[in-house]
Amino acid sequence: MAAGSRDGGRRRTRGGAGDDDGAAPGPDGADTTAPDGKAPDGKAFDEKTRARGGRRFASLAAILESRRRERRFREILADEGDEPGGPFVRRIRAGVRRDLEEGRGLSWASLAVVAGIAGYFALPAEPSALVVCLISFVFLALAVHARRRGRSGAVFLLAGLLLGGVGAGALRTALVAAPVLERARSLAVSGFVETVEQRPGSLRLTLLLREAGRLRAAEMPRRVRITLRGRLGDPPPHVGTAVSLRARLMPPPDAVMPGGYDFAFRAYFARLGATGFAFTAPREIDLGPPPVRLRLSAGLADLRGGIASRIAAALGRDTVAGALAVALIVGDRSAIPPEVTEVLRTTGLAHILAISGLHMALFSGAVFFVVRAGLALMREVSDTKPIDLWAAGAALAAAAFYLAISGASVATQRAFVMTALVLAGRMAGRRALTLRNAAIAALLILLPAPESLLDPGFQMSFAAVVALIAAYEGLRRILRTRERNDRAAAVSAGALSGGVARWFGALLLTSLVAGLATGAIGAFHFHRVAPLGPLVNLLAMPLVTLVVMPMAVLALALLPLGLEVLPLTLMGMALDQVVAVATWADQWTPAEGVVGAPSLIATLLFVLAGGVLCLAPGGARRLALVPFLAAIGLQAVHRQPDLLIASDGDVIALRDADGRLRVSARPGSFLSGMWLRAEGVPSTDHGAHALARGGAYPLARGGAPPGDGGRAAMSCDPGGCVALAYGPGGGSAFEGIRRPDGGSHVRSRHEEGGSGIKSGERMTRAASLRPTTSSGASSMSASASPASSAGRNDFGDQSRFGVQGGFGGPGGFGAHDPYDPYDPHDRQDAGHVPRALVLALTRKPEALAEDCARADILVTPLQAPADCAAPIVFDGPRLARDGAVALYLDPRPPDVKEVGLRETTTGHRTRDGLPFSVLARVTYETARPWTPRARTVPNVSPASAPEEDDWPAFMRRDTPDLAAFETTP
Repeated sequence: MAAGSRDGGRRRTRGGAGDDDGAAPGPDGADTTAPDGKAPDGKAFDEKTRARGGRRFASLAAILESRRRERRFREILADEGDEPGGPFVRRIRAGVRRDLEEGRGLSWASLAVVAGIAGYFALPAEPSALVVCLISFVFLALAVHARRRGRSGAVFLLAGLLLGGVGAGALRTALVAAPVLERARSLAVSGFVETVEQRPGSLRLTLLLREAGRLRAAEMPRRVRITLRGRLGDPPPHVGTAVSLRARLMPPPDAVMPGGYDFAFRAYFARLGATGFAFTAPREIDLGPPPVRLRLSAGLADLRGGIASRIAAALGRDTVAGALAVALIVGDRSAIPPEVTEVLRTTGLAHILAISGLHMALFSGAVFFVVRAGLALMREVSDTKPIDLWAAGAALAAAAFYLAISGASVATQRAFVMTALVLAGRMAGRRALTLRNAAIAALLILLPAPESLLDPGFQMSFAAVVALIAAYEGLRRILRTRERNDRAAAVSAGALSGGVARWFGALLLTSLVAGLATGAIGAFHFHRVAPLGPLVNLLAMPLVTLVVMPMAVLALALLPLGLEVLPLTLMGMALDQVVAVATWADQWTPAEGVVGAPSLIATLLFVLAGGVLCLAPGGARRLALVPFLAAIGLQAVHRQPDLLIASDGDVIALRDADGRLRVSARPGSFLSGMWLRAEGVPSTDHGAHALARGGAYPLARGGAPPGDGGRAAMSCDPGGCVALAYGPGGGSAFEGIRRPDGGSHVRSRHEEGGSGIKSGERMTRAASLRPTTSSGASSMSASASPASSAGRNDFGDQSRFGVQGGFGGPGGFGAHDPYDPYDPHDRQDAGHVPRALVLALTRKPEALAEDCARADILVTPLQAPADCAAPIVFDGPRLARDGAVALYLDPRPPDVKEVGLRETTTGHRTRDGLPFSVLARVTYETARPWTPRARTVPNVSPASAPEEDDWPAFMRRDTPDLAAFETTP
């Protein structure tokens, strides 16, 4: 009878079909008899036994499902046997059909919408939102009609989805349209405070404007962002307060270089019409009750401020751990020291600073498991109630609370949508992390805000999610195959699944996959990689996962009781260890991980290769090798620009005779940092790449005489500056170049021992722009120079250093340059190619005439004369329309020899009649609503141009903070 009872119990445990009563051993032979001597029924048997049996049943179900998919694939492949195409094409078609039958069609549909949105932002002109949406609906209706008639309709569906993405972008652009300030103005503004951002040494306010000086309603921006420096922001105003102040406002800054981060684009979709700085402290005024949304935001701001104060009191207001804890809980990163932020970026841990998918998953996951564990302790509740559903609901509520107190940034909103889908899948009893859910999350984010597609955070987050899902699905298939082929492997795998080694292995795999998936995207946006990222994440993320975020949840739970000190202390200790790991790894990271700006096309090909590898049917995944190899080839031949011009016409970067990029902006400025990092220069070397401004031009090799600190210089006077711009190889790129007729170059007078400036001597800007005679004396006296008589500095034939004016000297304009482009004697050597271009940076109207007559490239924030003789001119109106410019100089003579410059490769003649090739790339080539071309740019006349030093450099632009968009998943 006992044996019969055990057998019957076994049948009930595994299948629920036994008739006998008594003790029933579980699948591993353990006795599952209840304390009262009765065998448990179907719902009340032991929880451990049920879990073990469930795992075995799940493994068996997975094996059966794998076999079913393989059998179905063979059936589809057999049906494709009569279709045209080879075996490889038939396998791809069979894989696509199988994916569609298994519900992956939504993933392909989301890709079509994404392609449509990307195509919208690449259009040369703004389409009609209404027309595009109507055509999209027509195509979708045709697809439904074709489906009902038993036809495929795939072409109509694809066209409808592509046009749907275009229509979503056009509709969003039309809905957010708001006035943008056309030019810099000093205005008295008043409005409601929307956001308050504490920054080192300053305070930044976002105002919802109600009045702005004499601007009409149609001209007044909806929102402005104003920086208050020093004591102007003390005490800071509260969110929702109506204030008035006087400020200097400018249009939102454009991209600092072609293909770079475009703050004006982000500002347009945020309806931010101007940025600037305050002259006066904000004064509270009465504008009536604030909008309801601002009243809610004010309550959340007070709550966030109170939580931040309690955290700072527990961990210290000036400690790194306290600043990081505030950033992780309430999203305020203003107190984090810049050097700590830089270390975290270099080592691949910057993603812990941006509240995104990781934080949301850990926060809500901790709540889910705590609630579920607590409910599981109550036997009656766990046996009769859906505790998983309740725990998921609590986790969803916790995620919504975390979204609110963390500031609800775009990255956090995106993470909340993904977390909500995962928890909803848990509630429905379905697998949560699938490509289908990722597609739903992408559509929920992109359809209302298509501009998110160009956000680095969106790109990196979804690239990591898709890659991780695909990687673990592939790993799951491998484990299923092993279990089917070797039963012992299944047992060992099951044993390992609960071990620490399996957990660390999954962590390392996650770090590697996410790093590979986001590496190309991060390198393109931030020009850096984290070579030690996988190792650092393997060491630091266990602390974040097991200590930091659980203690953050516990601290918030205990905050109303005043017991938050203990969990916050443990959280602070763990954060100190994370920073210690990052600091150690930073010392071993070469060049701060800076790699320069990669090719855009190569980056897109890398992303395409990853997409094919993750999303394509099994037979087509090998095709990922084609775009991958093409990307490597394109990146190998990619080169950085040789000359950069800022959109304000006041800052340039050029190569010296050694091929090193020199920047005229002060070291440490935002513009200098962006340009040099795109060049691949780490921040520790930025000082060595400064283009110094002085009263004379150094003529030693590389533009640096002894004792000049290794810096090249521009020759400057009050009218502007002059510098030499070399090609990618510097002066060495022109060595060995022969004349077009095949002859070697003729020795110049300098090589023949002619008189001139000696190596290491300096010459003035005015003298360097004068043509010289064969004897080296200046042929243009001060009285003959209209520019000099108009008020420019007059140095005469003799410079202030007692040196004859002109390009003379051993090497002429540069210590080792044997060619003088303005020397008639040298111009007789028609086969010699000039080694550098003369660039004039003109700031005074009276200097334009001479600079137009003498320079190869003229750059000025003023309006150049219509008859300016300079071959290449970038003046104020053109730069205001086109934005920053990147020039590529090619020393090889081109086939086409035209005078002038277009935005394509073309021939260009220097003043001695010899060609060189120049390629110009501008930031804004089309007129879209967010570009300067869409705004009315006022003409800048030389007579009315503002003085250069009217405003300090830091006041001319409220430059965006790079950390504001540098996020990782």
